[in-house]
Amino acid sequence: MKKIFIFLTFLLINIGLFSYEYKVDSFVFDFADGWNVIKGDDPQSVLKIEKDGSTVEFIKLEDELSDFYLNSRLAEQREALINKGFKPSDIKSTTIHYAAKFYYFVYPDKKINTVGLFTYQGVTYNFLSSGLDEGDVKKLIFNFKKPGEKIELPPPPKPKPIAKKVKKPEPKVQYISITESTEPAIVEPSTETVVNVSSASISTVTESNVSISTIITSTEAVTEALKEQPKESVQSLILSRINSSIENAINQSTDKQIIKRTPINKYFMLVLLILYVITTIYFKSRFSKYSNPRIKPYPKEMPPDFIFPFIITRLVTSSETMSQIITRNNQFLSSHFNHEYKKYYKWGVIGIVVVHIVWSLGEFVKEGFFAAAVSSLPLGNYIISFIELPFIAIIIYSVVLKKREKQKLVISDSQTNTICEVVGEKNSFVTKDNKGRDVLKVRKIGSYFKRQWECINEDDSVIFTIKDDHPDIWLAVKLLGNKLLRSRSYYSIYVENDKRIGFLFLDQNSINGYQVHFDYDYFRLANPVHVVSIFLYIISNEREENILFI
Repeated sequence: MKKIFIFLTFLLINIGLFSYEYKVDSFVFDFADGWNVIKGDDPQSVLKIEKDGSTVEFIKLEDELSDFYLNSRLAEQREALINKGFKPSDIKSTTIHYAAKFYYFVYPDKKINTVGLFTYQGVTYNFLSSGLDEGDVKKLIFNFKKPGEKIELPPPPKPKPIAKKVKKPEPKVQYISITESTEPAIVEPSTETVVNVSSASISTVTESNVSISTIITSTEAVTEALKEQPKESVQSLILSRINSSIENAINQSTDKQIIKRTPINKYFMLVLLILYVITTIYFKSRFSKYSNPRIKPYPKEMPPDFIFPFIITRLVTSSETMSQIITRNNQFLSSHFNHEYKKYYKWGVIGIVVVHIVWSLGEFVKEGFFAAAVSSLPLGNYIISFIELPFIAIIIYSVVLKKREKQKLVISDSQTNTICEVVGEKNSFVTKDNKGRDVLKVRKIGSYFKRQWECINEDDSVIFTIKDDHPDIWLAVKLLGNKLLRSRSYYSIYVENDKRIGFLFLDQNSINGYQVHFDYDYFRLANPVHVVSIFLYIISNEREENILFI
């Protein structure tokens, strides 16, 4: 009876907590009763409810955002709060009854506040709450549903049966006492003696007609012999066994190799790695002193077609480079640059490099250690003889794929309509408008130590030049790679007399954050989106990575 009463009380409490249905556009959610619907401050607010100073608000956005853009937009809102002195949490996520993702973060002010973004049923909403803890927000979000829809929770997992441990009966040890009537003798054999005496010898002694004095004499002889032997520790025995096993494996692998292979000298490899780390630290310290250039302030009143600066967030995957672009007037654009072949080429090169590093450093463990380990595998003797062959095959495949793949950068608006695209040619690339007409041609000039690109309009006139302000960064990255260095090139736009009229601003807090700034007096030299497309193509096609990764 007591259990039934507790269950009914729990049920009534839950019904009391979620006893009213609130409507947001095309979906509803159950929440506690007593909240009053009030008018939101934002004109796009579709629902705002209030109770005892706590509020919950839903703001409808114009664009339907995917997960990538939800994260990016939320990161901007979080960054704005940090700049104001607040301390928001990291971005988290939860689910809308397993149908969609809800991204959010919380920050303390006078109350606990939650800021979130989600796309549900093809519409993106901004979620704002004040005075609700994180658990209540998750419950609220989880209960989004269509009118009349019932949310079925998954059944709780069945408890796994716990196997009962049955104690094994301890073996009974029988003790045999051997005494002599004339002179009692007590024999205390060591542990080694007990181990070395077999059951067969015990039965033989028992069944035979041997005198007591003979048994005592033989036992004493065994004990004395064991005392004379050197006592080796368990550790030394294990090490000697391992060493002998490795030596046998090494000898067998050397004899059976189809082509006898030797690694790069282990000391040379070690010195090379140490020099790599030292050089990387030196250049990283040197490049940290470089900073973004400055441009004169923009006027207070600007025409609507002046949409600088552009804020760019880049996302690099193995097969493409994507960017989210936000203009001054909050127009959302995106770019895509394909490089499908790179994911194969990258692993082919990395595989060869890692194999030779491990092979060389393995010689410090034992000479021939790596070769013996590989030879112990099925077909190991063939693998060690032609160990680079699979990786070379991957590289060849990626090179063929690159020749077939037509690389281009496409910039689209929020409705995925193409605004312009950039197509590469030999030592140049062309920017085309949405009708496929060539509007700008960019020709690469200069050298590794003086990297420049000339931008030519439809009248074959050079309108401006893009320069790498610090080519030593690009050269160092090509030599050392960018995994540890994590540096980027500084690009600027110049007109005659080397006057800087624009530049690519590097966000120092994020290696994938950029901005494009342009001098107001010159912004009509070219379409602003076309200028951004040139920068994006350069940083995508000529990425800061090792020269091995073409």
